[in-house]
Amino acid sequence: MIEQITTPNMLEIVYLLDRHHQIINVSTAITWPYGINDLAVTLEGDSIGLDHANFLRHGITSFAHISQAMDAVLRVIAQQIESQS
Repeated sequence: MIEQITTPNMLEIVYLLDRHHQIINVSTAITWPYGINDLAVTLEGDSIGLDHANFLRHGITSFAHISQAMDAVLRVIAQQIESQS
């Protein structure tokens, strides 16, 4: 079953992309006091809930793929901007 997770955590995004999940939306979400916005990246994929739980239990220590994850986020933002024009 396809599930979705929304997270502002770039390390979690790296972890989930490495497990073949896909970014489907990037937006902002008010998650901090005083109305401060945070990046909200929504990913989807089979068993993403399990991978999310594994990330929360174990995390990752490697920054090796963070630039690739940032590129993926920026591509989705560009697609969203283009579709709004």
